[in-house]
Amino acid sequence: MTPVLLTDALLLRPFEHEDARAFAAVMNHPSVAYGVCAEPLPFTELHASARILMIRAAEMQGKDLAWAIESQEGDLIGMIALRSAPDGTSDMGFAIAPQWQGQGHASAALGAVLEWLKINRPGLRLQVEVFTDQPAGLSVLHRAGFIEAGERTRFSIARERSDNAMRFVHPVFGGRPMSA
Repeated sequence: MTPVLLTDALLLRPFEHEDARAFAAVMNHPSVAYGVCAEPLPFTELHASARILMIRAAEMQGKDLAWAIESQEGDLIGMIALRSAPDGTSDMGFAIAPQWQGQGHASAALGAVLEWLKINRPGLRLQVEVFTDQPAGLSVLHRAGFIEAGERTRFSIARERSDNAMRFVHPVFGGRPMSA
């Protein structure tokens, strides 16, 4: 199960079915949807409900972890997730609602998850892919100590096309720089 994590300004907690409306509001904004590969636009409450059910099922199988990111005011402002990949790595993704961006919330949430992973999943091989036209996401990863490990083309359902994405790895979690 996904553990509860706290930062100075955020609560990271497991998703609940009741989060569907707020989760849809976060993911339905074009600036958020265009930053992820696997979600459609529009991202409706039905999509959110289905995604939450899939998240919970994967958590129960011990495969994936996903946190709803909640502000001090109790608003669901984003999400951060780990998904097991077929090659034995874990893919990480994160999203913050536009009105909450630029305030350090993605960095704080990512930092809390990385600290938890260091203690609870020390052998984890972690990677993140971010579209190269998403400077905020690229900056968050650089500040968190991730290193660039290559570029490739990824299809985005919301964009309805393929675009360049940078793959990042973290040296604490089995990552090697491109030159290694």
